[in-house]
Amino acid sequence: MLRHLAFAILAASFFSALAHAQEQQQDQRDVFIVGTSRLFFQHYDCPPVDPNGEGAAPENPIDLEFFSRAWANSAYAEDADEPPNERDRFECKWIRLDGFVTWDDFYVGRLYENPLISYARDNTFYFVENLASGMPARSGLAQRSVTIVARFYNLCAAGERALEAKRADGRRWGLGYPCHEIPAMMLSDVRIEKIHDATPQYILGEANRHVMGSLFVASADQEAQIKPVVRAWAASLRKGIKAFTEDYLAQYPSWDKEARQDESAVIANPNSYQAYLLGQRGFTDMRLSSPVKVFRRTEREDSEFDSAIGCICLAETCTDRWPLTDVDAETFLGDAACVDLHRWDGAWRW
Repeated sequence: MLRHLAFAILAASFFSALAHAQEQQQDQRDVFIVGTSRLFFQHYDCPPVDPNGEGAAPENPIDLEFFSRAWANSAYAEDADEPPNERDRFECKWIRLDGFVTWDDFYVGRLYENPLISYARDNTFYFVENLASGMPARSGLAQRSVTIVARFYNLCAAGERALEAKRADGRRWGLGYPCHEIPAMMLSDVRIEKIHDATPQYILGEANRHVMGSLFVASADQEAQIKPVVRAWAASLRKGIKAFTEDYLAQYPSWDKEARQDESAVIANPNSYQAYLLGQRGFTDMRLSSPVKVFRRTEREDSEFDSAIGCICLAETCTDRWPLTDVDAETFLGDAACVDLHRWDGAWRW
C-alpha cells in the first residue's frame, strides 16, 4: 500500500556515535553501534472509504471550515480532546479548499492560504502531490490563487505506521523528506475548479527589496562577470531541451552516468522550468541583448562571490519587475527568466 523510494542514508548521528564509541573502546569493548537510517516515502495509496460517507468522491467533497482544518485534525489526531470520529474525519477523503500555489521541486507545488503567507515559508501548507488528468500544467497554476478539490492524507502518519515493522530490527528508523521536520499533508489527484488570477502573482518593486528581499543587487564588477554567462544560458536553452542538456552536462565532465541521467530527466520533464520557458513566446522571441540583472545572496559586497542569480528581461522593461527573493527567482514566472549560478574551479556555471 505504501510505495517508497528504495534508498536510505546513514544520519550524521551515527558517525558521532561511532566516534564516541571508538574513544571509549578500551573501557567498553562490547559497545554495539546501531545506525539511524532514513527512508524517503513519496506516496501512500489510500484504502477504500465508505462510499456513502462524506468526502467519499470528488463529486461530494468536504468543504473545509477554514484553510488549516484538515491539516490541524491530522497533526493533532492523538489529542485526547478530539472525539474518535473527528480524528480521521479528513484522512483519505476528498476536500474542497481555496489557496495559493507555489512551485515545489519534489512535488507539483505547495498550497498556502494566501500569497502573503506563502512568503513566510514556515506556515501551514499542503503538498500538491499530483494533478488529475486534463488539469493545467504546473506553470499555469504556480503563483496563483485557486479553488481545488483533492484527496487529503497525512503521508508521515502513514509512513510511521509502515516503519513500525522495520523498527523491529533494532535500528532507529526515521522518515526523510518530505517528512523530515515537515508534516507532509498531501493533496493528491487534484482537480482545479477555478484559477482566480490571470497571471502569476508576486511581491515586486525595488522599494520592497530592503523590506522582504533575500536577493541583493550585485556590484557593477560582479554584474560584469555574470552577464555573459546569463546570456549564454539563455542562448543555449533557446536551442531546445536536447541541445541545452548537452551544454549543461558538458560543464560537469566528472559526473557519472547515473547522475547525468538523473539531471537529464529533470530537465526533460514537461513540468520543468526549462520546459515552461520554451513554451513562452516572450522567451523564444527575446533579444539576447535584453537587460540582465544580477543578484547575490548576501548583503555584504566584500563577501565571497561564488553564488548568484542572473535574470534576463522578457518584456520591454523590467523596471520594478525583477524578483526580490531567491525562492521566487529560482523558478520565476514573471517578466524575466532567471538562472541559479555558481562559481566552481574558477568558472561560472549554471
